[in-house]
Amino acid sequence: MDSDLIKVTINGADFQVAKGARLIDVCRENDFAIPSFCYYADLALQASCRMCLVRIEKMPKLQTSCTIICTDGMVVTTQSEEIEKAQRSMLEFLLANHPLDCPVCDRGGECELQELTFDWGNLEERFIERKNAKAERYLSPMVANDPQRCILCKRCTRVCDEWMGEEAIEAGNRGANTVIGTFGGWLNCSQCGNCIEVCPTGTLLDGTYRHQHRPWELTQTISTCTYCSDGCQMSLGSRGNDLVRIVARDRYVNGHNGEFLCVKGRFGHPFVNHEERIRTPLIRYKKGGRLIPATWDEAIRFIAQNIDKTVSEHGNNAVGVLASPRLTNESIYALKKLATEVIETENFAVSDAFSLKPFFDNLGGPLATHKDIRHAKTILLIGGEPEELQPLTGKQIRQAVRNGGAKLIIINSVPIRLREQAAQFIHINPGTEDAAVLAIADVANDSLAARKMGIDEGELASLREVINQTLGDVVVMFGGELSPPAQAIIAQLPFSLGGEGGRARHRSRQSERCWQRAQ
Repeated sequence: MDSDLIKVTINGADFQVAKGARLIDVCRENDFAIPSFCYYADLALQASCRMCLVRIEKMPKLQTSCTIICTDGMVVTTQSEEIEKAQRSMLEFLLANHPLDCPVCDRGGECELQELTFDWGNLEERFIERKNAKAERYLSPMVANDPQRCILCKRCTRVCDEWMGEEAIEAGNRGANTVIGTFGGWLNCSQCGNCIEVCPTGTLLDGTYRHQHRPWELTQTISTCTYCSDGCQMSLGSRGNDLVRIVARDRYVNGHNGEFLCVKGRFGHPFVNHEERIRTPLIRYKKGGRLIPATWDEAIRFIAQNIDKTVSEHGNNAVGVLASPRLTNESIYALKKLATEVIETENFAVSDAFSLKPFFDNLGGPLATHKDIRHAKTILLIGGEPEELQPLTGKQIRQAVRNGGAKLIIINSVPIRLREQAAQFIHINPGTEDAAVLAIADVANDSLAARKMGIDEGELASLREVINQTLGDVVVMFGGELSPPAQAIIAQLPFSLGGEGGRARHRSRQSERCWQRAQ
């Protein structure tokens, strides 16, 4: 047997699972349904809903599977009369103060509490005391709050803290009076809406979509967000010809971003249905003439005729094809095929803010993924601002530090917000990022580079010591401040920092780039 695999018996069936795996994940991966509300993969454990109870041999009481790490020889039972009775009792407690307003709740049809109640059915309701009712309110223009629906799973507070690092929403008061709220009554944050996404009930709702449509009335279309190059997957909810909301819920889409979206990806869609938006192609038939509305067939025919005319008069290379960096990689690839194989022109380009050709021409290893960033042991960020330019990448950096214990080192002329999680923040003079790259690549340049950057030479020595002592993956990321020669140097850092197994990852066509070294 592989030393990294252990044997676990679940409901009489034997499974080989990874050493250190969490029991609830193992059960679900092997199609043993375990209910839970507070558990959320890759977030700090809460263990408050007590719904994921299982029986483990040689343990005297039922155990919460979200807190159990699998051990070799473990024997687990996930379904029995005893377990169901305990889970039904917990569900009864969760429903004690919950209003019976499913017909008017925007989460109806997507509510995890509703679905579990319907699945089991025939639940007793033995509490006759008055409901602990609280008034509905808005926490911000984006976030509506109905406190009496809350089951205190605290997913929202953990996401706000661990994903976004904002800590704008928290649980207040104690016992039966506990309520999810904000400091000062208003949600002072980036308005990303991830607290809405992960809420299992109708406690936190999209204030821009509220009371407009029911979930089952919407057509879900899977798409890729184009606001940055992270490529977050999302589901566009539309009714008729109107786009009414965007979500990343795992019931609709399973992207590398999970249920994460930034404020632009989630709420930046009103332009789609805006009355002033151009809805048809426009053709200018003669120089200086007016733009005339046309059909797509007419527009494509017009383009094709003009391309043919230009090619016949001036040759293929008289035509240039320019791609927007907001297009997906697949779209850019298709556009390049059109340019090189159909039009047969050599003039094809992407309108990036800056060129990465020197970086890729000198690349010293393969590229790292978002997952590699999340599980890195040391992250070095030179310039750039991931939270603004690539929010998902910023989220992965923050979780690597907060949940994975990674060391974050930032070299920047601007005190970006991620410095709050940094083990070392090196505040350099504006425009001296190239000097930082040179110093990292060659220790002989420390003195000169430190003077130019306006820092103490010992800061570079400390940085180099952290990298050299890292047992695991080191990720280096850089922004658009680097010159072509500096890009060429940083592309070769996997060799100069020790090793074989260098890996690199291109994060964005517009902003951050990173590579990783496996040590």
